[in-house]
Amino acid sequence: MGSLVRNLAVAAVLSMAAASTIAQRWPARPIRWIVPYPPGGATEIHARLIADPLSKALGQPVVIDIRPGASGLVGSGIGAKSAPDGYTLVAGTSASHAINIAMLKVRPYDPVTDFKAIIVVSTHPNAVAVHPSLNVKNFKELLDYFKANPGAPYASAGPSSSGHLTGELLKLIAKVDITHVPYKGGGQATIDLIAGFVKVGFIDSSAALPFQKSGQIRVIAYSGLSRSAAQPDMPTISETLPGFDVSPWQVLFAPAGTPDAIVRRLNSEVAKILRLPQVKPRLEEMLSDQPEKNSPEDAAAFVRRELIKWQEVVAKAKIEVR
Repeated sequence: MGSLVRNLAVAAVLSMAAASTIAQRWPARPIRWIVPYPPGGATEIHARLIADPLSKALGQPVVIDIRPGASGLVGSGIGAKSAPDGYTLVAGTSASHAINIAMLKVRPYDPVTDFKAIIVVSTHPNAVAVHPSLNVKNFKELLDYFKANPGAPYASAGPSSSGHLTGELLKLIAKVDITHVPYKGGGQATIDLIAGFVKVGFIDSSAALPFQKSGQIRVIAYSGLSRSAAQPDMPTISETLPGFDVSPWQVLFAPAGTPDAIVRRLNSEVAKILRLPQVKPRLEEMLSDQPEKNSPEDAAAFVRRELIKWQEVVAKAKIEVR
């Protein structure tokens, strides 16, 4: 028993020494940043905003690697199985690391144990948008409309999207009977909302903003718990239904086992980049916020809370688990 304990202790020391050596030499080659969604979306835009200044700060290229598929599960799964050496980063989202995972019987990865959270890159609300022909000017009037029209449809970017779960949470809290109309992406949902084929949509707030300004759709509320700093005049659902909160997010992850020194270096560098004068205004244009406390531990706790929250919503709403 004594020799076994000594061997385990030696192995632990050698492992720590190896991790320390990797961290001291890091980075010595290009870093891969996996974006598990198609190009042109908010996840890729955020990644490219950060990648160039991060490359300069680290002295090595940060290369965006687009790996779409299965609502973020494919690329995230690749990241989870990558070497924990600081050369692979993953842009995880509320879909890939909370909502979709909550809906799966068999998980391709565990968002908590298979990853190390580095920093919360962005949180932003969904927009509650209606076609201008609908005589609804605020969220209370929308609830009245839903109650007077059982089964009324609402559009989202697709099954298990944050827009879909906005509708499911609304059904639970407000006790309304509404019908989900899933689209293949937020762009198509927004197009049909503008055309009036569907009268209500829970869609990405930054994507809705230009059409809101042009009057093609009417945004009546945001889904976050508190008002957006970039759009302080827009009320939230929670002002009518206290506690309501659906805030799609992005967290930068590394594979589990990545040395803490590397994770903390990345946290520090990305936190600085998010405040840069050439980056912060762009984030504000996309209605992106970051929490005040944003250490790796804070980010990890945030992901755990979100996963638990959506597991409870999926169970209570009796959403079919795949």
